[in-house]
Amino acid sequence: MQRYESYKYSGVEWLGETPKHWEVKKMKFLFKDTSIKNKPDETLLSVTQNRGVIPRDWLEERTVMPSGSLDTFKFIERDDFAISLRSFEGGLEICHHDGIISPAYTVLKYNKKILNNGYYKYLFKCQSFISEMQTSIVGIREGKNISYEELKYSFLPIPSCPEQQKIALYLDDKTAKIYQAISLAEKQIELLKEHKQILIQSAVTKGLDSNVAMKDSGVEWIGEVPAHWEIKKLKFVLVLSNNKEESKNSGKRYIGMENVESFTGKINDSILSAEGVANSFYKNEILFGKLRPYLTKSYLANFD
Repeated sequence: MQRYESYKYSGVEWLGETPKHWEVKKMKFLFKDTSIKNKPDETLLSVTQNRGVIPRDWLEERTVMPSGSLDTFKFIERDDFAISLRSFEGGLEICHHDGIISPAYTVLKYNKKILNNGYYKYLFKCQSFISEMQTSIVGIREGKNISYEELKYSFLPIPSCPEQQKIALYLDDKTAKIYQAISLAEKQIELLKEHKQILIQSAVTKGLDSNVAMKDSGVEWIGEVPAHWEIKKLKFVLVLSNNKEESKNSGKRYIGMENVESFTGKINDSILSAEGVANSFYKNEILFGKLRPYLTKSYLANFD
């Protein structure tokens, strides 16, 4: 987008400079807190950070259904906004479907005469706005819900309605292309992961010489192997080490299951000590997570 001819300081730290003709007003003049209840037959909605406020049926993962009466749940209309319990992390959420949400959430209706909800959908996801919420609302990290009584004094920019619509359409187009690129990249990553597994499977079970004579290994998952290779049970080539020692104050690094990445064989963290007794290991030994082995958490130690 082209720059405007002139800018001015908005008077609001998180906004900085804005186009000269834009207005700045407090949220209380733009959004109204509503609390319509006693509509238990309306569609039950979920407030999500990535998809906004949507019917629970649209969610792929299972969600806990509320027990008891839904009379206290708040009614929210399409295009309204919701302040969620996690808005200090991901901003405010726009609603995509009429329905009801938990009374723990705040429902905001916007002034349709001067606001384009598409523009504010993006503004409320702006990191500087989220940071503003984090610094201006006390106690939020201790579990306090975001109170609109506090948030309503925050200042918001107001471009002209045509500008708001133009900005919203511009961002719709750009973000759609970004999501498309992300989707393509994710597919390419999956193909590369699959190719990696094929390479590993072939190298460790067939070797590197494609012209070598082969034989049936007698093991279904291995298939054919080079004719000169041996096949033995793990118990004849590995020794199970189960040496235990007090971990605390041992001076040795401690690795928990949560510190080992699945499939990669990498550790993402370790600590110097932990409470209680732990298995000891030495450099070049293999650590394998026997709890939930399908997670394939294994690590070739490069230190004691």
